[in-house]
Amino acid sequence: MGMVNTMLLPPFSEVVLSIEGLLVKGNLLTHIYLSLGRALSGFFIAVLTAIPAGIVMGGLSRRFQLAMEPLVEFLSQLNPFVLYHLILIFMGIGEATKTTIIAWACIWPLLFSTISGVGNIDPLYIKSANTFKLSRWQMAIKILLPGAMPQIMYGIRLSASYSLFMLIAAEMMGAESGLGFLIVLSQRYYQIKNVYATVVIIALLGVLIDAAINLVERKMLFHYLQEESNG
Repeated sequence: MGMVNTMLLPPFSEVVLSIEGLLVKGNLLTHIYLSLGRALSGFFIAVLTAIPAGIVMGGLSRRFQLAMEPLVEFLSQLNPFVLYHLILIFMGIGEATKTTIIAWACIWPLLFSTISGVGNIDPLYIKSANTFKLSRWQMAIKILLPGAMPQIMYGIRLSASYSLFMLIAAEMMGAESGLGFLIVLSQRYYQIKNVYATVVIIALLGVLIDAAINLVERKMLFHYLQEESNG
């Protein structure tokens, strides 16, 4: 309609053509592959760390929770963007730095969701488990983990979105590949259409990741309901 300068806000059709151009000539798939690899690495580190810690703090050891709570509250308030520069001092610019800061951003929503989920489990299940003298390992696997799963899945969805968000920021601040780097490179050479094209790709990746997690959550719920009906 001519209301906005197309140099600053190009038509969506031209952005789509830019995506096609990046796919053909700009190694877009390589940048996507590298970015997803970094995001998934940090995300899985957070999952393997936060869920066991949340189960221990939320249900297995009240003393451990009371001892760790002040430290966890303090660490969770550290700004990841500020922390990124501190990590750079010790680890330098490399893949380990990006993975570490992504994992840091993902751990906290997942940890707090797990603790909350374990805390909301019906006490009758805990008493029944104690009656049958389940070990702590059995308690965690058979009672706490399934009972907290809805909250855990909520934390996983939050962490997945944080992983992509933090990834782009990390790649903008120090990388030579990836979608964040592609945005900075396009800005540097005033390729505005490529900037918008990359932003659209990032948004689509976020939607696809969320849909994949939602699909896994539904399958797990279906499997759980089947076991309940069979039991």
